[in-house]
Amino acid sequence: MKTKIILLCLSAIFFLSFNVSAQALQGGIKVSYSSQQKKAANAPSYYFNDVLMEQKMFFFDPGHIESINIKENSQFSEIYIRTKQAYKLTFLTPVQIKDKYAHLTAKSVLYFIDGTLVDENNTSVEEGFVLSINVVTTKYSNSEFGNRKLSLVQISTKSKENLAKSAEIRIRGFGK
Repeated sequence: MKTKIILLCLSAIFFLSFNVSAQALQGGIKVSYSSQQKKAANAPSYYFNDVLMEQKMFFFDPGHIESINIKENSQFSEIYIRTKQAYKLTFLTPVQIKDKYAHLTAKSVLYFIDGTLVDENNTSVEEGFVLSINVVTTKYSNSEFGNRKLSLVQISTKSKENLAKSAEIRIRGFGK
């Protein structure tokens, strides 16, 4: 299990630090490389209850949406999302969630939301939509940096799928 986590972490570090966008065919398998650092010049601006959001990826309960309006012109788009009157949104970045709930001091951290690796600076989760937080810390070493700790912060939201999984009872036994 630890070996799988370390390989996943090292693969994710490689993915996040790669700066070229390209595709290659390796052994008949299409491999795509992309940079997390690029921003689309014409990415839409998002407004929640008339407040401009800096992040471009959001996790929130769609049941609280009252309306969505899209305004477009030739240079950019604006998406206005209004929630129902009684609901107050509190968006947190993955780093803010880690600091508020996990109290983790590790410097090397990867963030996953619902199993997807996310950019901690460009993602927000509505605080009331967080179901659980799982923190896995592992040690690794290499010749350049020596011994290091790497932490994975896995945030699960209250999506229908996650709520259904959380209600399941799993019984494990020994096979014959």
